[in-house]
Amino acid sequence: MINRDLIDIFIELAREKNIERSELGTIIEDLFLFIIDKETGDSENCSVIVNLDKGEIEIYVEKKLLIMSMTIILILLLREP
Repeated sequence: MINRDLIDIFIELAREKNIERSELGTIIEDLFLFIIDKETGDSENCSVIVNLDKGEIEIYVEKKLLIMSMTIILILLLREP
């Protein structure tokens, strides 16, 4: 329920500052991407999805599985006659 409480705070703040609800989701997404970038130095592989109606904030990080790819290549090379 932390997400719902956080969304409610943002909605109230947006009302006070006359920010359109349609802009609020984008502002929250940009805010979290900024925080991620500041903390980790890179937010390029991150995405933030905000659903104001459901009170949900989802943060995803895309990571490449290099080790798995290399293992598959190695197995294929070992199978070649």
